[in-house]
Amino acid sequence: MRVAAAVCGLLLFATAGAGAGYVPPEGFVPNSETAVRIAEAMLIARYGERRVESAKPFSSHLKDGIWHVEEPLNLPPGPGNGITIEVYKEWLEVQVSKLDAHIISVTVGLTNPVPGENPIEGFVPDSRTAVKIGEAVLVPVYGKAQIESELPITAKLKRDTWMVSGTLNCPDSAGRKSDSCDGGVAYVQISKADGRIIAMSHGK
Repeated sequence: MRVAAAVCGLLLFATAGAGAGYVPPEGFVPNSETAVRIAEAMLIARYGERRVESAKPFSSHLKDGIWHVEEPLNLPPGPGNGITIEVYKEWLEVQVSKLDAHIISVTVGLTNPVPGENPIEGFVPDSRTAVKIGEAVLVPVYGKAQIESELPITAKLKRDTWMVSGTLNCPDSAGRKSDSCDGGVAYVQISKADGRIIAMSHGK
């Protein structure tokens, strides 16, 4: 009965004012750290972990409601050094909407893709990427400690939307983890195509 109650609370989008129409006052990407985490998750899915690790640390700045997350331009020391085509050759930049977290564009080298032009497999092609993005946007709303208490975060694809949710962890009489207790978990829906946050909630 307790598990059923927890599931019902989750499905009803019951707490913290969050639900299908909920958007945090500062948007789903309120700060630089969140923007970078989203960009890195998406870039790893497309270009691999080794390439993204080599690009760190990413910098970011906000302009007109869009986060620009960029690989640093590592120019060699010395006078007269400018930005050349060679420097730009493998440079990465991601533009992320502050409001709903959708990926506006990805620039690689000197390419300039049209905003809204998504890869065939989408910017969120797998559950690993969905989980990373889910964690990134949930932490500013519910707090790091709360989300870490709900690990592991899991993701399931339903049509073109990732259903990302936490795990209900609570001790049983023997002190072992159990999901047979009162409570709810964080829940977020993410567009597979562009990473847009469709809905967010936390069950009671």
